[in-house]
Amino acid sequence: MSDNGNGSGQVPLPMNDRGIFDRAVCLSLTVGCLGVRRKVPAASIQVDADKDLLHVSKAILESKELDTIKTLDGELRTWLAKRALPSPFRRGTYLIPLGLVEQVDAKLAEYQENRRDLVAQFLAVYDHSVEDAKKRLNGLFDVTDYPSDERLRAAFYVDVRYLAFGVPEKLEGIRRDIFEREKAKAETQWREASEEVRQALRAGLADLVDHMVERLQGNGDGKPKTFRDSLVGNMQEYLELFAPRNVTDDTQLAQLVGRCRNALDGVDADALRSSAAIRTKVREGMAQVQATLDTMVIDRPSRRIVLED
Repeated sequence: MSDNGNGSGQVPLPMNDRGIFDRAVCLSLTVGCLGVRRKVPAASIQVDADKDLLHVSKAILESKELDTIKTLDGELRTWLAKRALPSPFRRGTYLIPLGLVEQVDAKLAEYQENRRDLVAQFLAVYDHSVEDAKKRLNGLFDVTDYPSDERLRAAFYVDVRYLAFGVPEKLEGIRRDIFEREKAKAETQWREASEEVRQALRAGLADLVDHMVERLQGNGDGKPKTFRDSLVGNMQEYLELFAPRNVTDDTQLAQLVGRCRNALDGVDADALRSSAAIRTKVREGMAQVQATLDTMVIDRPSRRIVLED
């Protein structure tokens, strides 16, 4: 059977079945970091209890430099999650709309450069951190908990890959019925994934709208409720990223997004705090969107797709 042109050895699904996969790419991000938790041997625990029921761990070192690396990793995941499509894939696999690929790729390059610098800073103080841990752990210090220099450096890595999906074409040459069975399963899976994206985007807007309506209702004493700038900022970020993320062409949701934009046109958090008239106008506009969303959001169980490396 001839190659399909993508070098993956996989048969692409029909255009109408692939849906979101023709307008998005799958990004696999795997990040390595030194783990600092270790199990404490039961013999080291002096308690009046059955030690088989105890599971005690220790931190083999503390380092603000290592914490900074982990913070950077968490910030990237949060940033990616806001731009990726809701997907049934495992943690670390993101469905990126084609319209945001360049932005995401630039962010990943910046992240990797910053992370290399932070890792270098951690490695520079690692020996000192180990010596400090030795004093603090005392009898629980175990030199075998600490990796060699080579293993330590290898613990820090970033692997970025774009994944191709489809049915392995080799199956067709082995057993046609197996190939057709797996092809049908894949087509069903992608259709379900497309519907989950649609529902998750609707639920995401519903959560933001519900929160905004609740915070703008005011207290029973007539005074406005307090809220953070993120009340408006999170909504504006969703609205700005909606167009490239709307890969299912959800026209109903697009109309509601337009109504949210109109309600917040020229409005920021300070304006909402200072003007009762603006709060009322925005709340009423969002309440109308809320009522429509309540009829559109369907609670669906999430199904995870585990991708083999």
